[in-house]
Amino acid sequence: MCDDWKNLVYEALAEQGNDVEAMKTKEFEPIPEPGFFSGASLAFKTTVFQGVFFAKSFFARRRLTHKNGVGAVGTATVVSHPKFPQNDFFTPNREFSVRLRHANLTNDDDRTLDVRAASIKFADIEEGGPFDLVMNTGRACPFWNGPTVKDFMASKRGNEALQEWLMKNSAYYRLAVESSRRAPSSYTQLSYYSQMTMELRDEMGEKHHARFRLIPRHYSGQDDGMPDKRDQYNYADESGEPREGDERPCDYLKQDVKAQLSDGDGIHYLIQIQVRDVVKGESLEVFNMGKAWDLDESPWLDLAHVHLKGLLDPVSTERLQFNVTNLPKCILLPEAPSFEDYRSVGHLRRAIYSADQRGRLMRFRPEDLQQ
Repeated sequence: MCDDWKNLVYEALAEQGNDVEAMKTKEFEPIPEPGFFSGASLAFKTTVFQGVFFAKSFFARRRLTHKNGVGAVGTATVVSHPKFPQNDFFTPNREFSVRLRHANLTNDDDRTLDVRAASIKFADIEEGGPFDLVMNTGRACPFWNGPTVKDFMASKRGNEALQEWLMKNSAYYRLAVESSRRAPSSYTQLSYYSQMTMELRDEMGEKHHARFRLIPRHYSGQDDGMPDKRDQYNYADESGEPREGDERPCDYLKQDVKAQLSDGDGIHYLIQIQVRDVVKGESLEVFNMGKAWDLDESPWLDLAHVHLKGLLDPVSTERLQFNVTNLPKCILLPEAPSFEDYRSVGHLRRAIYSADQRGRLMRFRPEDLQQ
């Protein structure tokens, strides 16, 4: 995030006549204790999500989010002297073949205000593999459990729905702004965060919480394209349209990736990890995707160098299937006891990703791809 950039959402809300202090107190409601039927409720609602995503992607013949992407192939090499807990997957100097896909969350036009994404598969294959990292811009996420995922999905029905969602919870508004980038110069000048808390088991069997991010090799600490005052104050109206006078092609970000891969030394990134010890009786807030971890307590540690060397063809890029369940034995997806629990996001993603992929690939036609 830009050192001199400021999130103006609270100021915008105050100028609109809202009681901002009251809104702040309602941003993160306490998570209720799971009840007798919580597991059954989570299973039922997950099935509903699966059905919706399968049907929509089946008829659309494309991804429902992160639609129009660009892919690359290369390697990821674990650092020589890791400072993170030793484990049997990320061993010193181990090299993986990787496939990476960049995309925008919602809009096909790269010039718009949108969340940007980077997903990495630790294998040169389209499906499966030992580890997938799914990441978006923004240190924290504008949804953090089942009910907030449902609200987020409803916000995609148009500008009016988006505006209603922003006003429903000031954290939605604040984190949407913080996660979005307006027409950045390049995908390769942004930082991407997994946001979701995983469980990492070290060689001794000790458990740790872990989060991941991807940054440019020479990261300045500043993301390009942070929303300005106009975008922040008018997020719903501004998000879907390019700025007047921006004459760049609507796919300029994808063209830039292709150009970098065809000229010179390719593209270099760095994967980093945050680690926290698992403590008995700890707060569930460690799993809250809507809150970034304190950097003094959990600094980012270098994990692996990524070197992208070649372009992935459009058909292979579209056929890529990422899922949060593609994990090595030493990394686990925490189980969720209820739909309201923070860990339910991982549970829902596991189901939604597979449903979306089954639906779109059943009717996939290469000629439908936007070149």
